[in-house]
Amino acid sequence: MRASLGISASKDVNRQLNSCLWTLLGSRRSDERMAAGAVKISAVHAIRTLRYTLTRADAIAYESSRPLLSWRKWAFLLWLSSAGMVLAALPEDWIVGWRFWVLGALLVGVNYLVAMMVMTLAYYRRAARRVPQPVAVEMEEWDNHLVVRSDGSIRRLAYENIAAAVLTTGHLFIHAPPDVVIVPNGAFAQPGDPNDLAEKIMAFGREE
Repeated sequence: MRASLGISASKDVNRQLNSCLWTLLGSRRSDERMAAGAVKISAVHAIRTLRYTLTRADAIAYESSRPLLSWRKWAFLLWLSSAGMVLAALPEDWIVGWRFWVLGALLVGVNYLVAMMVMTLAYYRRAARRVPQPVAVEMEEWDNHLVVRSDGSIRRLAYENIAAAVLTTGHLFIHAPPDVVIVPNGAFAQPGDPNDLAEKIMAFGREE
């Protein structure tokens, strides 16, 4: 009788141990499934989302950073060289000795200032066309593309289709012809984030 009771108690203990073991295994598998689900969920979200207001000043910063086109560069050089033509047309006694250098420097300086004024007005005019009024922008960064929402439009820019990402002291200019995305560096959470994004975008171009 005692042996029978001992066997029965041993079986009960074994059943309880097996039940606890299966409970632990089931809990662990459930946790693993939940973790896997969390990974899948996080994978469908943007890496980061930037929200900022684009202003005329941002557009002016972009326009003034653009290099001169070939014909504009030649026009600028020709305009500066026209100072020499004016100098040659002056009376000979005006350009004798040190007067030649003083008048030459003065004429080149005046021409340069006039050229800068004309180019600055052109920057402001193009910036006014690009950003007529302040506009709210939302930019999502994904693994291989950007999603930009502004003024009721949505643009999806694949990294491999971006021509260049130019970082300046105040902005990140993302060139995606025929348009450009202007991002103030202040829109990023960390100072190094603009450079990281620029490197990431250009890395796609180097892989091709």
